[in-house]
Formats: sequence, structure tokens, C-alpha cells
Amino acid sequence: MFYNPKFIVTTKANGPLRGKEQDHMELTYEHSIIEENGNIKSIVPNRVAESYLSENNGEVIDCTGLGILPGFVDSHTHILYSGNRTEEFYQRIRGETYVDILKKGNGILKTVRDTRGKTSDQILEDSMSRIKQEIRSGVTCLEVKSGYGLDLDTERAILNAAVKLKSMEIVDVVTTFLGMHSIPPEFDGDHYTDFVVEKVLPEISGMVDFGDCFCDEGAFTPEQTNRFFEACDKLGIKIRIHSDEISNIGCLKLSDKHKIISADHLLKTDMNGIEIMKRNGVIATLLPITAFSLNEKFPNARNFIDRNVPVALGTDCSPLSPIPNMLFSIHLAVKNCGMTSNEAINAATINSAASLGAIDRMGTIEPGKRANFLILNVDNPCEIPYKWASGIVNSVYRGGLKVS
Repeated sequence: MFYNPKFIVTTKANGPLRGKEQDHMELTYEHSIIEENGNIKSIVPNRVAESYLSENNGEVIDCTGLGILPGFVDSHTHILYSGNRTEEFYQRIRGETYVDILKKGNGILKTVRDTRGKTSDQILEDSMSRIKQEIRSGVTCLEVKSGYGLDLDTERAILNAAVKLKSMEIVDVVTTFLGMHSIPPEFDGDHYTDFVVEKVLPEISGMVDFGDCFCDEGAFTPEQTNRFFEACDKLGIKIRIHSDEISNIGCLKLSDKHKIISADHLLKTDMNGIEIMKRNGVIATLLPITAFSLNEKFPNARNFIDRNVPVALGTDCSPLSPIPNMLFSIHLAVKNCGMTSNEAINAATINSAASLGAIDRMGTIEPGKRANFLILNVDNPCEIPYKWASGIVNSVYRGGLKVS
């Protein structure tokens, strides 16, 4: 039992919040959470909790003076990889663009070279410090992408590392195949798309929850992306898309043909693209840490929220932007993307869970859902974006068990 917190965030949702409702937050006071077998059994007044304790044995976590929030859901990460891109950090400071760096064989291709040939155990070991930092920042569910192999063996090794991470039961894991991340030097774009669709996707389809494609300048065209999505549809794999990060080349129009659950990055999305997303029910996953790392203009979340497009948040933790901290993403969303505190917190919990198709089991604190939450040293949730770097996370629980 989680007894006597200062408040519990008890906003309810069975789908993504959009428009004005994304700013809605419910706080419950003088209540406790009864957990059973990893799930939330009930949320009851403290006097009822005390009566329950007198009749049942069980561990009591004293939360006096602390707040309880749903565990963060980081719905966009590239956290499993080997090596680093320190040189690229300084190249960007000197003014080289993402595409310039990629054309020199660096960027994503540098991480591909560092990761190819590694076993799943080695990849997981190389990534564990980042994963632990995510958990310490309050993350109880991670979306984990492949994409740093661009061949069958390494893509499978990355996904096997994700399966092993899931078996550790320290964080919930949603797996995404991002074989369409970049074009390796041994292929052109069309032939690589053929290779992914015909050779790789059928082999790994049983290991993944989503298929994803980087549809952008310097990556894959809408036509190549469409071919990949058609193959995902045939195999029953849900779809996400990287879009409008470097340039707007019309990738969001693919949501007219395919059920795209989430479009991510969206730094260069125009009003026409937002209308397409609204029409097709696509969640906008914004990644403000990436804009921070690239020195790009931050996305304006108001353009999406005010047009009833639900906004989710992720870290995009990757070799380009190795910042595994959802609190920082929330901070930037409020400070630089025009979001309110409530909107950003809902984006990092409810809407991120919805973008992963997981809102039925996480994202809110409700009876029947997993006991995934973080206990915070704050008097009110609005302090989170302000105090994000001051050690506000007291502890993190996943399935009712303390993981940080």
C-alpha cells in the first residue's frame, strides 16, 4: 500500500487527450493506493486504507508529504546502441548540418559501424547506464527502436537486447523496428527498401510491436516509406513515422493511406500537415531535447493542441542526443514549446501511453492498471518543470516494485 501521499494525480483516460482536455488534471487528496499483484486494486480514503491494513498483511510505503504521479512513458528512444558520436557534437557546434554530417558517412552511419558485430548482450551492456538514467528520471515504460544495424543480424541483435531488457522487469518495453533509419553505403534507397521489405521485416516481425521509417531529406522518400508501410500492414505490424525533422517532404500524407498511430519530430510541419494529422487521428510526438541538441527552432505545441491534435512527448535518447531524462523533455516543452505544465505532464504519461497502444494498462493511476508510478518531492505537479533538475524524484515503482 502507498499510504497518505500529499496528492495523487488521478486524471482518467482511455485514449489520448486533445485540445482543451489535454490541460485537464485531477488531483486526489487524503487517499492511498492499494496495490495487488503488480496492479492498482483501488484508490481509497486514508481511513479506509487504515481499516484495510488492520485486516490484511502487506508492505506499507509511507508517502507522507510526497506526491504520486503516473510513471512517465518515453515513447521515442534509440537507446540501444554501441559507441558514441562525440566528434559529431563538435561538428554541429561548428555549424555542420545533420545532412552534411550524414553525407560524410558519420551520424547514424557512424553508430551503425560501432554497433555491427556486437552481440545482443554487448549492446544491452553498452546501453544499461542510459536505461538506468531513464528509470531514475521517472520512466516506467520505454519504447525501444532498432535501426543501428541496417542488416538482418544486427537489427535482430538489437531487438533481442530489447527482449532481454524486458525480461529484467525493471521497465516496461515496447519494441519498434526502425530498419528504415538510414540508407547503408552498400545500397541505394530503392534496393535497400527491397532488402528490408523482402528479407529483414519477415524475419523480425514476430519480435516487434511497431514498424517505423525515417521519411525525410537524406533518408527515405514517401514512395519508399509507403512500400515499407504496405509490408507492415500485411504483417499486422502497427506503424509510427519519423517525419518533418530535417525538411517537410510530404510524408504525413501517407496517413491518408495507412493507420499511422504517431508521427514524431515534426520540427518542420506546416499547417497543412497538422490538418492531415487531425483528419487521420495521428498523435504528434514532440521531441524537444532533439531541437535543443541540434540548435533547431523548437516545435510549437500550440499549433497542434489548439487544432485538437493530441501531443505526446519523448526523449529521443540516441547517440546524437544522449539525454535519457523525461523531466528535461517536460521542462523544455513548457519553457520552449508553449505547453502548460498539465499539458506536458499528460503528454509524458497519458498521450505517450496512447501513442504506444498501451493506455489500457498504463499512463494513468486507475484501478486495474499497472502500478507504475513515481513518488515526488513536490507540493504540486506544476513544480515539476521548474524543479526538474533538483532531485525531485524520490522513488520509482514499476508493477508495484521499487526500481529506483
